[in-house]
Amino acid sequence: MTQDDVKLVVLLALSYMVNEEENKRISADGTLFDFLLKMVKTAEKAKNRSQWGFSIHELINGLAKLAENDDNRTTIMKKGAFDILKRLLKKENQAEQIAVVNAIRELSLAPKNKVLFKEDKEVWKTLKELRNSDNKELSKAAQGAYFVINEGKDKENAKKTPERAEQEAHDTGHIMLSYNLGDQKTVLKIRDRLREKGLTVWMDVDNMEGSILEAMARAVEESRIVLVCYSEKYKESQNCKTEAEYAYSQKKEVVPLLMQRGYKATGWLGAIIGAKLFYDFSGKYDFDKKFTELYSSLAGKFAPGKT
Repeated sequence: MTQDDVKLVVLLALSYMVNEEENKRISADGTLFDFLLKMVKTAEKAKNRSQWGFSIHELINGLAKLAENDDNRTTIMKKGAFDILKRLLKKENQAEQIAVVNAIRELSLAPKNKVLFKEDKEVWKTLKELRNSDNKELSKAAQGAYFVINEGKDKENAKKTPERAEQEAHDTGHIMLSYNLGDQKTVLKIRDRLREKGLTVWMDVDNMEGSILEAMARAVEESRIVLVCYSEKYKESQNCKTEAEYAYSQKKEVVPLLMQRGYKATGWLGAIIGAKLFYDFSGKYDFDKKFTELYSSLAGKFAPGKT
């Protein structure tokens, strides 16, 4: 194995091993990104579309992992990732397209990158088309990237029916539950108890018609409060991240509910939760006591039976 082989293996291993904060240390040496992007270009020319045993989609997946840090997102684009991703996006290799679309989604969390991807007509057209791909994984990835870049808005479908406009005009807002599937049992219990108290609660198990992302966007937009039921798995989930960051961008009131004992939010999740008062539903304390505390804080914001 050559020195370059070792360098590539270590870099890709690091991309999957380090957390969001540790990614920042990797960005200190921009030559690492030069090297990884060079490997992608070399793999493009190879008959088996791989380099030293790594396929293009594996290389791009590693790049996407490294892009989980804000500094890395900027550096990667400065190193010329845009042209490579645009070129690969147009190829009909679905494994590569999925990796590229996920990388675009991650990179687009940086505002300047978001503008670059949206203003390129070819990239934007391709993303819109891939949302309707027969490949479910590719379609889901494209919907996610499109949602992030377009900030939850689909201007082509922005017109509301008279019925929906009337409904929204009278809508005083609901409580939205944002959670990871691993905590669903506890979250369902919270939902049921809040409804028993006369509050209107939105949860994806009840209201997921049509596009998942569009349904989520409407749920956030029409909410008054978003209960972020957070844990380590919540932070690691791309969909949870999209929900929480969209709620934050819409200036919704975020109320944190801790679902994992001893867990402390860091990175993007820590920035959203900040120093907010959280309610501990991790099992450390009596559920009824914590629910009473949560309900007391919410009750004054709603008129039961009118939400």
